[in-house]
Amino acid sequence: MRILWVMLILGFLHGLGSDHLMAITTLVSRGVKSKEVLLVGLRFGLGHMAALVLIGSLGIAVSYTHL
Repeated sequence: MRILWVMLILGFLHGLGSDHLMAITTLVSRGVKSKEVLLVGLRFGLGHMAALVLIGSLGIAVSYTHL
């Protein structure tokens, strides 16, 4: 359970990195509405989550094939 907390904290710290903040700031600084800003953030987050699920699934699949 402790590892999940570490992963969560590291994920939050990763999301607050300058590259992520600048990417989101660039996308939302065009004077768009709040709803559009929310959707940009949501898509950004879902994209990251999809990448993690894919990589994690591949890692699990590989670990089961080597048992």
